Amino acid sequence: MVDIPENEDGWTLVVSPSTPPDFRTHLNYVTFMKDLSEELTAKLNKDIVTKSNFSKKALAKKINLIKIIKESLEEEYKKALKEKDFAKVCSMWIPVKSYYLIFNLLLVTCALFNNDENNLNFPHHKTISNFRNMLKNKDILFSKAGFNMVESCEEAINFISKSGDTLRLSVDEQTRINSILKKLCKYKFEDFCRYTGLKHFQTKIDRKKKEGFFKNSEISLFEFFYWYRIKTNYRDLDFLNQEIYSGEIIEFYQNYYFLTMNFYNSLKNLINELSKKRLGESILS
Repeated sequence: MVDIPENEDGWTLVVSPSTPPDFRTHLNYVTFMKDLSEELTAKLNKDIVTKSNFSKKALAKKINLIKIIKESLEEEYKKALKEKDFAKVCSMWIPVKSYYLIFNLLLVTCALFNNDENNLNFPHHKTISNFRNMLKNKDILFSKAGFNMVESCEEAINFISKSGDTLRLSVDEQTRINSILKKLCKYKFEDFCRYTGLKHFQTKIDRKKKEGFFKNSEISLFEFFYWYRIKTNYRDLDFLNQEIYSGEIIEFYQNYYFLTMNFYNSLKNLINELSKKRLGESILS
C-alpha cells in the first residue's frame, strides 16, 4: 500500500484516480461552497425602526433547537477528528443535520425581518422563498457576491459548461457557481415533477407545466443546503454508500462541516443585528 500524505488534522485529502465521477463532482461543489463562504458575513440593508410585535420568549424554542443542532455537529466533528471511521459515518447524515440548522436560522431571520411570529411555523419551501425574496430585493446582502445572486431556473438550466468542468479541481468562480445553480435547479425540477406527477411531457399540458416551471421559478446558492438534504433520499447522493477511498469521503465531510459553520456564523450575526433592532438585544451567542 502506498503511503498517503495527511493534512495537519491527520486526515487524508488526496483524491484517488478511481474516484467515481459523481462523487468527484459533489466533492468539488462542496469544497467550492466552503471556500466561497470563508469569512462570509450577512448584513441588513433596510432601515428597521419598528419594535417587535412578539417577545423574545416566542423565539426561545427555535433558538434552543439551533444551539442543540450546532452543538451536536461540533461534538461529532471533534470525535471524527479522532476516529476516521466515525467521520465516514458522519458524512451520511451531515447534509440533513446541516440543513436543519440553517433552516431554523432562516425561520428566526424571517420572523424578525418580517416582524411576524407566524413565520416561525412556515414550511420549508415558503421559508426558502421568503429568504430568497430578501436577497432579490437587496434587503439582505452577503459579503460574497455569489451568494446574493437570484437567478431564474430558465437561465440556470440553460448554462452550458465545458466538457469535464465539473470534474476539474479548479475552474473559474463564475463557472462553478453557474454549474452549482444548474444542479440545484435540476433537483428543484425533479422535486416539482414528483409533486405534480409529471413524467414524460408527451402532452401539451405537461409541456406547458414544464415551461411554466422554468420561467416562473428562481434559484440561489443558499438553497444548496435544502436540495442536498432532499437528495440524500434519492439517487444523486448514492455515492455516500459507495466504497470510496476513506480520505476522500472524510474530505467531503470536513468541507461540508466548515461550509455549514461559515453559514451559521453569517446568519447568527444577521439575526443578532435584527434582534437588536426588534428586541433591543442579541439572542444568539
